[in-house]
Amino acid sequence: MFNWIQRYIVYLFPALIVFLIIRYIYKYLTLTAKPRSVLDLIVKGEPQKSFAFPRVFPLEKSDIVPILAITLCYGLLAFWNLGVNQNPQTFYRFTQESPSIIIDMGEATQVSTVVHYTGNYHSENGYTFEISTDGREWIKQMDLRQDHAKTFHWFFTPFEEGSIDIRYIRITAQRTPMELGELILFNTEGERIASDNFETTGGADLLFDEWDVMPEESTYLNSTYFDEIYHARTAYEHLQEMRPYENTHPPLGKVLISIGITLFGMTPFGWRFVGTLFGVLMVPLIYIFIKNLFGKRITAVLGTLLFTFDFMHYVQTRIATIDTYGVFFTILMYYFMYRFISNDFRDRPLKQLVPLALSGISFGLGIASKWTAFYAATGLVALYVIYVVLQGRQLVREGLQGKFIGRLTLIIMWSIVFFVAIPALIYYLSYIPYAKGMGEPLSISLVWKNQVSMFNYHAGVDAEHSYSSRWWMWIFNIRPILYYLKYPAEGYRASFGAFLNPVVCWAGLVAILSLLLRQIRKRGDGLTLFILIGYAAQLVPWMFISRITFAYHYFPSMIFLVLALSYTINTMVEDKPHGRNYAYGICGVSIALFVVFFPVLTGLTVPSWYGQMFLKWFPSWPF
Repeated sequence: MFNWIQRYIVYLFPALIVFLIIRYIYKYLTLTAKPRSVLDLIVKGEPQKSFAFPRVFPLEKSDIVPILAITLCYGLLAFWNLGVNQNPQTFYRFTQESPSIIIDMGEATQVSTVVHYTGNYHSENGYTFEISTDGREWIKQMDLRQDHAKTFHWFFTPFEEGSIDIRYIRITAQRTPMELGELILFNTEGERIASDNFETTGGADLLFDEWDVMPEESTYLNSTYFDEIYHARTAYEHLQEMRPYENTHPPLGKVLISIGITLFGMTPFGWRFVGTLFGVLMVPLIYIFIKNLFGKRITAVLGTLLFTFDFMHYVQTRIATIDTYGVFFTILMYYFMYRFISNDFRDRPLKQLVPLALSGISFGLGIASKWTAFYAATGLVALYVIYVVLQGRQLVREGLQGKFIGRLTLIIMWSIVFFVAIPALIYYLSYIPYAKGMGEPLSISLVWKNQVSMFNYHAGVDAEHSYSSRWWMWIFNIRPILYYLKYPAEGYRASFGAFLNPVVCWAGLVAILSLLLRQIRKRGDGLTLFILIGYAAQLVPWMFISRITFAYHYFPSMIFLVLALSYTINTMVEDKPHGRNYAYGICGVSIALFVVFFPVLTGLTVPSWYGQMFLKWFPSWPF
């Protein structure tokens, strides 16, 4: 009986969540009448009583408390257990002139385990580890791993024989250059063999100077994982003015990662610091965004909590990859675009040009971090055009054609500066570290060659991955991407992956569909259209991409799922007391799920039955 319950109780949770979502969100979004749609106003030219895109609601002093409280709580949680801040910082470099080192241990010693920490560069296997009793005749014992997937990584390698008698060690890089950070030897009692009397060739004593930072085992807390093997490594190379290994994305994201490395060293905490900080900064930004859109503090608080405790937001910003920066600047570019389109052509020019400029700068920073920011820009263009058409119709009806033409000319001229010239300059300047690493002066030719190389790479990707997924799987949360998996003991596992909080994913999708239905039924408004365009701009391009994709590509869409849910919440709280209770319930369930799934968001060790009974909602979920 217990086995039956253990096997099937897990399916009760998604069924209950889906029922609640359909029961309450559909009701509040589809049954409430609203003004005619913005598209109807454009196509039919019907008069509007107010702006299609409502004016921005200002922040109040009382908003400071929830902003600081939520941000502080999330910040503590985000930086908790982020990674160690001590790892080897000095590396011995194997070169073509000196591809090998010899270590004389002084006397024959029983060695049971070899521990090494890899540095930059790699070969197919790593290093050849040879031993000798006389320093003349050598026997290959093993390969010390340092391939492209395991740079800046700890390895613990026991000898198959249990232990062997060693006097001399020769380590040869299987290609050059290669960097090795640390080498630690253990005896049969599991004690470190002191290296004080070791004699080495060619300054290889650097391999024995930071043994005290060695962890008990290799985990994500002390080593690179997933795409950190590319992005964290390239950030380090930018600082060292080395030829960048990863050149398939623009440089700015890696440059931002390098700031943390400068502050805290080439450590997991260092290379993850800036991304996590950006994840924390998203919290007050989303609060301000939601408050400006809807004007209610309760809506801003609940919407921000939904965003803050989304699984993707938490996991993805704690890994040293560039996606965080693309999402952060996408939020900014849409926020400032809304500030622009919420104004009137009758307003002072500066009131319109400042947010327009900030939206353009955010766009420039976004595309300099990751090309997916171009997808976001398609939504900005659509909103821009709709806004101009609406303003033109209104002013022409009022006989202010001259006012409209003058303002439109001014805005178009500055738009070219803000969305073409400045982003191009930002993008170009982001290549300064790249150019130094390539040993060439910064030039248009250098930048252009990299654009061609990037395009060809992404167009030709045909790799397969066991955790890849397509866009239609993202919207239903079908296939999370597993980043880390370890079995510390029998019956236990530690893992984490990236996917959306089911409430945000499923309730957000229902909210999006409901907003679309409202728009079709001509009950929508400017906010409805704004959210729908933003969501479509992030998702639709992926429908036409054939290369391998993953769940984290849905991260930017999550912004608009939260805004759609905030629209729902804003409608609910107007229906007192039941609607407000429903809104609290949505947020409460979201936070509860974050707590339940916390082990698989952070890699905590839990019994295997915990995942099977509570977390494996679908066979495709790797928990």
